[in-house]
Amino acid sequence: MSEAERLRERAARLLAMALKSRDEGDVDRADLLVSHANSYVERAEILETAASVDHSSTKTSPQALERVAQQREQPQPDDHDEKG
Repeated sequence: MSEAERLRERAARLLAMALKSRDEGDVDRADLLVSHANSYVERAEILETAASVDHSSTKTSPQALERVAQQREQPQPDDHDEKG
């Protein structure tokens, strides 16, 4: 199980506790639990985004990042200017 999956499980448990707290009338505790659950979900999303960028589980070298940045800076031909 990945770290993101573990974080999502924790968030689900916190949300279940929040529902129970709200049912018991403890709205402040419920709000606090929901806030914590949201932070776990956000962290899981960050981890998933990072994993999707790093397909091979190896870190991207600074040289590779520089090449990508240079390619983006190069002017691209505008296909819309061509008359056909």
